[in-house]
Formats: sequence, C-alpha cells, structure tokens
Amino acid sequence: MQIQSSRNFQPQLKKSSVHWADGSRTPSQSEEPQSGLKFNDTTMIGLGAGLAANVAAAGYPSTWLHEMGHAKMIGLMYDGASPTVEVFPFKGGVTKWRLAPLSDVGQKFGPNGARAMVSAAGTLVDMGVATTTFGVGYKIRKEHPILGTALMGYAGATVANSIAYAASAVGKDVAKLAMEGNDFAGLAVRAGIPPIVSIGIMAALLPLEYAVLRYLEKN
Repeated sequence: MQIQSSRNFQPQLKKSSVHWADGSRTPSQSEEPQSGLKFNDTTMIGLGAGLAANVAAAGYPSTWLHEMGHAKMIGLMYDGASPTVEVFPFKGGVTKWRLAPLSDVGQKFGPNGARAMVSAAGTLVDMGVATTTFGVGYKIRKEHPILGTALMGYAGATVANSIAYAASAVGKDVAKLAMEGNDFAGLAVRAGIPPIVSIGIMAALLPLEYAVLRYLEKN
C-alpha cells in the first residue's frame, strides 16, 4: 500500500502587518478612483472573511480536492492502482493506493516522472483554486468589494498553507519524508526539485497574476 500526501492543515494566521496612518486630506468626489488595492475597513472585512472561509474549507472540501488531485493523477499514471481518499477534518488527508504497473501515459513519464506527477498533483489543484479565486476576486472587487477581497484573501491563504507545507521539508531528510507521503519531499526525490524552489515558485504565483491582471486592466 502506497501513501501519498499525509497533508496536515495548519492555518497560517498571523497578526496584521498593516500600519495605519491618518491622511491629511480626503479626496474629493471629482477625483479619479484608484484602480489598485487599498486597505480600508471594507478590505479588512473582506480579507478576514477570506481567511475564515479558508479555515472552514479545511474541514473537508479543500483537503478533499487536494487528495483527489493525487487520486486522479494516480489513476492516470497507473493501471489498477485503485486509489482511495481519506480526509481528517482540520488535520489533513491521505490518498492510499496499490502498487501497480504504469499506464500508457505513465510510461511516457517513466517511473520517477510518474511518481513526481502524483506528488505534484495535489498542490497543482491547490494552486489552480488559488489563481482562479484570486482572478475572480480581482475582477469583481469594484462592484463587490467585500466578496472580491474575500476571494483574493482566500487565495492568499491557500498559497500560504501550501508554502508552509513545503517548508516542513526544508532541511529535512527528504528521502524519509517522501516515504511518509510528503508531496514536496517526493518532488525533491523523484524530480530533483528542492522544497525551497517549490516555495519560491508558489510565492511568486499570485504577485505575477496580480501584475498581469493590472496590466490587462490598464490596457
């Protein structure tokens, strides 16, 4: 029996680092509104709602989606592996599967490549959810400021949790962690991608998306 992703949910909640300052003037109604993000009461309410939703989703849906990413990739890469998903609310989840021969698709990746794809699949789902919710939130933020900011906050919390998961493998025995099902250790062993590189990629994802969305909005 193989185990992939004993994912532990640890919400990364920290005290706000926003520094408030009283403005010396209030913009008149005739001034052009700023198109960027501004921190005000509405923004903070939205971010708080997004963080709360992210914590609540860890009770089942977000963890289930993560593990289903592994399960679907296992089904694609192997024949007869029969993956099963188990979720432990607010603690994490695990995907178990039988040793099985590579499928036609899996053979194109090879043994190490197939295992690396399985390891990456859960986080790919997480990042897909994060970029989608961030994009939708950015799009609707002017008409629906609280909901838009909440979606963007949810996306940020999703990425932060994935970064924390990857950080748990930094400086550790990745071979041992990979055997225990750590996704990022598995990527390190099977694909040669160190956890710190995975962290850098994930940390850059939303800022890059924001820059692209801002550019498209202005042009």
